[in-house]
Amino acid sequence: DRYYPIGDPFYSEMADYKVKLKIDKDYKAAATGAAVKESLNIDTSTYAFEADNVRDFAMVLSDKFTVINNHTNGININYYYLSDPLPENSLNTACSSIAVFSDIIGKYPYGSYTVAETNFVYGGMEYPQLVMIASDLAANTREKVIVHETAHQWLYGLIGNDSIREAWIDEGLTEFLTALYYEEIGQ
Repeated sequence: DRYYPIGDPFYSEMADYKVKLKIDKDYKAAATGAAVKESLNIDTSTYAFEADNVRDFAMVLSDKFTVINNHTNGININYYYLSDPLPENSLNTACSSIAVFSDIIGKYPYGSYTVAETNFVYGGMEYPQLVMIASDLAANTREKVIVHETAHQWLYGLIGNDSIREAWIDEGLTEFLTALYYEEIGQ
């Protein structure tokens, strides 16, 4: 299919990824999968990422990231942020959305999940084990975007579909799950 200017213009089968990345030592990498090996030397950092049974591999790099993390349901949750004035709130939203969706849809099958604040232009974008959220979001919008993009870990990420011909399965059900999340937490 050609690349469409709106929506999710691609879909892919599941695959296993092993990615080695060598970057300037001042940069941090947020990516699909877990960093299984990291080495530092005078000028560079080398990361090795592994992700099994995922639809895509994505990464984002910055020399301005601050990283915080937490655990929920045995999953390491990371938040890479640039200018978020309430980073703990964003991390807590990521943790609670993974927990709620694991309860109502099915267990999140990976050992890590990362939310990365970027200069992304449209709210957010999902990839397996990694979502990007725009840095210019208001606090209440930021929370909703994190919940929405986290729901995509199941709808598109695990339950794949042709998002060009059947977008309702991807975006429609994800919007439903976002509303259901707020009902589950009592808001």
